[in-house]
Amino acid sequence: NANGAGYDTLQGGVAISPASLMSKFGTLGITVFRPDGSGNRVPWFLTNAHVVLGKFAKPCDLPPNQQILQRSRNGSKTRVIGTILKNKTVLNSLVDCALIAPDPSLVLGVDFQPRMRGIAVPQFRIGSLTDADVNNKVTVVKVGAATNQTKGIVQSITRTFNAPGTPERPGMTFFLQIAIRPSDGGQPFSGPGDSGSVVIRGDEIVGLLHGLTDDGIAIASPMTEVKAKLIFEV
Repeated sequence: NANGAGYDTLQGGVAISPASLMSKFGTLGITVFRPDGSGNRVPWFLTNAHVVLGKFAKPCDLPPNQQILQRSRNGSKTRVIGTILKNKTVLNSLVDCALIAPDPSLVLGVDFQPRMRGIAVPQFRIGSLTDADVNNKVTVVKVGAATNQTKGIVQSITRTFNAPGTPERPGMTFFLQIAIRPSDGGQPFSGPGDSGSVVIRGDEIVGLLHGLTDDGIAIASPMTEVKAKLIFEV
């Protein structure tokens, strides 16, 4: 049991790390599902491609069976929570997204839950933002491993974002991204370590957070694009 062993229950907002680069961490966005054709739903963990890639530059560089880990609450130990799905790891000019197959030892409803930490929504759905949402300065929420639950205001849904390079991979340009500014007088919407968080509006998941500009604007891929690339349901 996760709690008994000193680990937080896996849900949206929990910190995860690639085994290839344990010094870095990102956020488990939420548990999604794949229908298996027999009436069952197979769970997957959703996050960013750059979170799971670790020391590898591109999805095609990933060796087989790369593991994702979770640290215990006191940081003294780690456990394997899943394996990267290489064919479900996408990093291109529209999306930065990946799916993780949960470790067989993990039990749905015990070790992991299809919900977000601190968000009382029993069932999410995939949604999208419009120009009207930008004009109305609609408020969105995310739960990240670094800055927890925060609110922000949608600034654009057509932002071009030049992601800076890192020691692990070169910089790249994203198009048609969601840009989110901090709420008036509020704390920053996101920070390093929040990558992989899902962005929600009410009961709708509208984006997948992956970047931050120099002036504190959070960048997210539209969730409709993420779903189209990875093929899942919530």
